[in-house]
Amino acid sequence: DEWARDPESVSFESERLLADRGLPSLLEGAAEPETEGTDREALVRARVNQAVFRRLILTRYDGTCAITGLTLPELNVAAHIVPWAEDKRSRLDPSNGLCLNALHDRAFERGLIVVDDSYMLRVAPSLRRDDPLVRDWLVRFDGAPLKFPSDSPPGLGYLRRHRSRFDWATSL
Repeated sequence: DEWARDPESVSFESERLLADRGLPSLLEGAAEPETEGTDREALVRARVNQAVFRRLILTRYDGTCAITGLTLPELNVAAHIVPWAEDKRSRLDPSNGLCLNALHDRAFERGLIVVDDSYMLRVAPSLRRDDPLVRDWLVRFDGAPLKFPSDSPPGLGYLRRHRSRFDWATSL
């Protein structure tokens, strides 16, 4: 219940409890800030708990891209279906995430590909051109089923909200 009401606070509390017990942080391995060279002060808005979301999604999808089946963790990302900035309550919801390789993540963010209610990938009509690389890397997946854990499908509500952002996809 606490997670459903306020996942960010629960994540902060988890990090604090791990630190109090001397256990490794879920954020272990994050880069340390550079301490030498030219400095400037900046106010930065950081995505706290993004590493937690990444771990949840990559674990859920067994580190495998839901479109291509690529299993290289260096190239796979935890993609938000509804963007992080758009809905605070869905930021850490695993059903708002897909494991995608970096290329397909970018195409998904830009609305070049979407997922319909049958969990089939759909490719924007603007990509249907005579470019063999676009055809090989994107268009060939049009109509292909999304690969996801059978007991944990992505949320249809999130997928509908994602599609609603792109004119060509609103009727899918």
